[in-house]
Formats: sequence, C-alpha cells, structure tokens
Amino acid sequence: MIKFLRDGPWRQSEKVNEPLEGSVEADVAIVGAGVTGLSTALELTERGLGVVVLERKWVGAGASGVNAGHQASAVHEQLKMVRRHAGEHAIRQYVALLNEALAYMNDYVDRYEIDCGHRRTGSLIAGTSEKHKAKVRKLTDTVRELGGRVRYVDEDEMRERDLPVAFNCAMWGEGGTFDPYRYVNGIRKVAEPKGVRL
Repeated sequence: MIKFLRDGPWRQSEKVNEPLEGSVEADVAIVGAGVTGLSTALELTERGLGVVVLERKWVGAGASGVNAGHQASAVHEQLKMVRRHAGEHAIRQYVALLNEALAYMNDYVDRYEIDCGHRRTGSLIAGTSEKHKAKVRKLTDTVRELGGRVRYVDEDEMRERDLPVAFNCAMWGEGGTFDPYRYVNGIRKVAEPKGVRL
C-alpha cells in the first residue's frame, strides 16, 4: 500500500538518465523534471535558449507523475471563501488561470500528439439531494459570473447522460481524464530531441 501511495497507479519502468558529472553550461537551468519543469524547458528551447533540467530521481517522480489524472476547470465551494479573503480581482484572475491551464494542456496534447489516454469527458460537481439543487445552481451562477466555463445540469439531463442515480444535478465544466505519468513523459519525448538536456 505504501508503494502504491508513493508511486501511484500509473508509473511504469522509468528511464533514468546518467548522473551529471563535472559541469554543464546552459542559458537556463531548471530543477525538477515534472510538468512545470519540462514544459518550461520545452518552451524556452523553442525560443532559442539552451536549457538543462536537473532531476534527482526520474521524470514524473513527484506529483506530476502520480496524481489522480483529473483535468477540471470547475471550481468548488471554497471559491466563496477565497473571494472573501483575496478580493474580487484576485478571484477573477484565479478563474481565468484555471481556464488558461485547461486550454494549455489541451493544446500540448494536440500540438505534440502526446499519447496519454486523454479523454475530454468534462468535469462535474454533483448534488445528491433536493436541497443541493439550489446550492449547485447558485454555485454555477457564481462561477459563470466570474468567468468560469460551466453550466448547470438538471436531473433530466443527468439521466440522459446515464450518470449515477445518486446524483440529481451538477455544475458541469470542461475537463477530462489522462494518465499523468504518460503525459509528463510525453513532454520529455518532445523536449529531448529539440535539445533539452536532462
């Protein structure tokens, strides 16, 4: 169980690069070969910079390779708390960032033809009782007003979509599922031939 929690269900036999010996010169050095490190390295390399990525273990050894594999733009009820404490401008920036992050990943998967089992199924926050209907509708309206790409799904549509009968409504947004380990290693397969050194 500990190994499963540490490595996640996705990880396969990892390719480990030779350890760095001596010194290496680069325009930019990035520490960490996760999604952030490798996508940044790829972007900078495509702009003509020499980039080296330093990783203590292997590509996707951290959260980038062992997360749940959910891609979602829908934000949850804690949005109201963040809005109270961070302010209107900050929360609108947060929602815009969620939209941008979703589009960014979709673009990466399409542009570089990354084989990571990406399925654009959407994402939802569902209700299970009559009192949840008004609550979920209000949440949906709030997120939409802040710029979120979501809509309210009523009970009839839930049944049409063949979703579990325990759910009677939902806030539906863009999103999907993917294999995170294959995604981060897919970025690696694009980055290394372009000159990123790992």
